[in-house]
Amino acid sequence: MAAIDLTVLDAQLQRWADVHYHDGVTISDLRATGLKVMVTELDVNLLPQAGPPTRGQPPPGSNPYENGLPDDVQQALAKRYADAFRVFLKHRDDITRVTFWGVSDGDSWLNRGRANHPLLWDRQRQPKPAFDEVAKVLMAK
Repeated sequence: MAAIDLTVLDAQLQRWADVHYHDGVTISDLRATGLKVMVTELDVNLLPQAGPPTRGQPPPGSNPYENGLPDDVQQALAKRYADAFRVFLKHRDDITRVTFWGVSDGDSWLNRGRANHPLLWDRQRQPKPAFDEVAKVLMAK
């Protein structure tokens, strides 16, 4: 039987949840066991929970960003990613890899009939403010 030498932290974050659940204890404790720690499937779901469809249509208010992200939500997303990467950098000796769940918003699995904007690159594959904030965190290390 092969030994387990890897553990993965699934990082499908919610815009409203506290990123610090990854901070400290979980990452360091996992690494202390000798396991490699990887953060995978990183994205930030911006959409509210959707109720059941009405007459085949999504419930009202379940697709608030179909015409793009308002600036305040764009900035909240940028802060969310920056906070996450500060935690990852704090534990860079424990984390061997961070990967995203997709490249651009248009390719995201989180769309599923609604317009989500969970990644660092927009639907035209241009960097978003979240990309800039992550780059600032990484350059300031």
